[in-house]
Amino acid sequence: MIGVDGTVKTIKFSEDDRFLVAIGEGSRNGNDMAVWDMQNGSVVQYLKHPKPATCLCWGRTVVADASRRVKTPKYSIYTFHAQMVQAHFLEYDIRTMHFSLTTHKFRFPSTGLTRTYYDCCLGPTPGELLAGTSVGELVVFNAEHLLYRAALPIVTGGLLSLACAGSFVFVGAGDGKCKKLQGNDQYWSVVGETQVATPTVSSCSPTWTIADQPFPNSNSG
Repeated sequence: MIGVDGTVKTIKFSEDDRFLVAIGEGSRNGNDMAVWDMQNGSVVQYLKHPKPATCLCWGRTVVADASRRVKTPKYSIYTFHAQMVQAHFLEYDIRTMHFSLTTHKFRFPSTGLTRTYYDCCLGPTPGELLAGTSVGELVVFNAEHLLYRAALPIVTGGLLSLACAGSFVFVGAGDGKCKKLQGNDQYWSVVGETQVATPTVSSCSPTWTIADQPFPNSNSG
């Protein structure tokens, strides 16, 4: 599939598997981002990021209802950059008969927040977006209002991976620890953790209820 230049840094399917998005290294400064329609393999949108993106994730798919003029679902994609986070909204335009992509920036404190983001996912609370950083923080955003909420130190060695399952969030760290978190917004607690031999560099949200499976308590030795 053609659409991005150089090494593909991250690639993910939309919630309904209709679209595939990827970020490539790009041929110049910044990254290429392409969105493919999996029904025919064509590139429906292409974007050149002026600043390199390090991770991305899809938002919730908004299914069309009878009250909407356009009957196709609406999609959102979130990209994370060192000094900004962006929301990209993919929606069918009945005037052009194609999907259009509009981009908006998240609002941060006036002092700014420069971070290297390793992974991101939607949180267990509706409208919540989470990201992990190189300094081991869990960064919380309000995706509905495109607003930064908090940066909470969770692990050491970098927060490398994130996965949401039920009401819990599982994080993997560079020091080999895997932690099970519960909470929302600015209030999170560690309800379980375990140690593995090597850094946990990736994770995923399974279809079975991992949240109900045994996980070592945070107070255990």
